Amino acid sequence: MNELSFHPIDTLHIVRDGRYGFPPTLSEDDDWDGIVGELVRKEVDMAIAPLTITSMREQVIDFTKPFMTSGISIMMKKPLRDPSGVFNFMYPLSEEIWICAICACVGVSIVLFLVSRFSPYEWKVTETYRKSVVSNDFSMRNSLWFVIASSLHQRSDLFP
Repeated sequence: MNELSFHPIDTLHIVRDGRYGFPPTLSEDDDWDGIVGELVRKEVDMAIAPLTITSMREQVIDFTKPFMTSGISIMMKKPLRDPSGVFNFMYPLSEEIWICAICACVGVSIVLFLVSRFSPYEWKVTETYRKSVVSNDFSMRNSLWFVIASSLHQRSDLFP
């Protein structure tokens, strides 16, 4: 450090070929070009440039610690939504998905209702005072309730 302090910088110049420094190819007999080439050939003592540190450049010259780092980032506009609302639970899925889920629940309820109407095992005979009544617990409302409870993994008192 003391040795450098006694020798002021003589000249400053911009690199002659205007390049940063590419390695020589196998077919060329040339050396490095640009800033790296001037450093390798000892035409200059040091260089200040926004030079990318690569493994090939590190083999021929010494780098200081980078003073600026750059990272790739993606920016997008933040969507404007009402922070509170009754239907906020529906935002993760699109409207088409919710419509398909509702149609599937209604469709399965209708099929369950029709199967319970035509199946002889779903009818129950209940004895009342002086008469017996044949009834079916799977009304359209109960069928829809059973399908919704089953899809939400909840227990229902009705079983087909």
